[in-house]
Amino acid sequence: LLLQGMVNVEGSGTFTNSSRIIGDTNSGSFGNGAIGIFNQVGGLIDANNNASVLDLKPSALGLTNAGTLRASNDGILILDGSGGGSFSNTGTIETTSAGSLQFTGPVTSSGIVDLGTSGGLTITGAGTFTQTAGTFRMRGGTVTSSSALNFQGGVVDAHGTINAPSIQNNGTIAPALGGNGLAIKSNVTLLSSSTLSFQLGGLTAGSQYSFLNVNGTVALAGKLVVSFANGFQNSVNGSDTFTIAASTVNFTGSFSNVASGMRLETSDNVGSFVVSYGNNTITLSSFKLGPVHSGGASANVAMTTAKTRGTAIKISNTAQLLALLEEATPNANGKITIRPRAAAQNNHKTRAQPNRADSHTARRLLQSRSSLALAREGQRHR
Repeated sequence: LLLQGMVNVEGSGTFTNSSRIIGDTNSGSFGNGAIGIFNQVGGLIDANNNASVLDLKPSALGLTNAGTLRASNDGILILDGSGGGSFSNTGTIETTSAGSLQFTGPVTSSGIVDLGTSGGLTITGAGTFTQTAGTFRMRGGTVTSSSALNFQGGVVDAHGTINAPSIQNNGTIAPALGGNGLAIKSNVTLLSSSTLSFQLGGLTAGSQYSFLNVNGTVALAGKLVVSFANGFQNSVNGSDTFTIAASTVNFTGSFSNVASGMRLETSDNVGSFVVSYGNNTITLSSFKLGPVHSGGASANVAMTTAKTRGTAIKISNTAQLLALLEEATPNANGKITIRPRAAAQNNHKTRAQPNRADSHTARRLLQSRSSLALAREGQRHR
């Protein structure tokens, strides 16, 4: 069905589309508040022309999209709620070739909303947006909303700009690589099941590693996830620092999987970073290869800095030694010094006697770790 000029399509009941409806020139209305609209899988409704407007205005029966709703070639597609209908998306709502979207009615999506590289989305009047699953994708466009955005699930995979009174997230916010990162001019609340996910693909914020810049408040909760991209794990080193998020107001709350000042293992199991947050930035630093050793190893471990040389360490088993080695740094010769420390037992001063088997294991582990450290240092200076 090709709509040209001022065309209104209306009737009663529900109109089902399994083919193509193209708004080609000027402006037109489909539904006019009198019919419901069902766009089936494989169906396409496209506002396709320079500055032409295709106004989808269903009755209280609403519009259900399992196919594709598109604004293309500078066309404008309006999901209009003034006819009393709401909008449910399990398919795709997208912009291509500088098309733009307008929501003036309530839209709920468990499919895909894709603004492409230059598309925009404006939410005004009675318009709202709720995502329960699926993906909300931006590659440099702008979202401007007069109402709060509610991401109950799914993924926000985006770089560009979002303007809204507030954003509530219980899904995944993943600032995408590109441009200057994801800029949010809003107050952001991360709920208990939310995930904040970042990729590291280089040393430049935004274009090479994920960056979230919030002009507003941020309430932290849920999980922080970090992974590598573009093979960057092969060149990152321990002196690199990444500011992955910043806000105009100090962060509140905390992540459930890592406290500030503790190590977080990358999701691809390459290594770990020290995560710091609590003021108005989230930073990653002090990268180390390999897993973070835990399992209660630190419960009975004492570690003090000696006045002369080396570090005095008291260990009870091999697992505790592995935990300490995770934080140890070999000297220029690739050596780490471990010496027994005096311990008080039964109110009598005695010298701690290391277990022979554990001491033998410690020597082998230290030799292995030192050799590995020297090998890595040699690779870095090649």
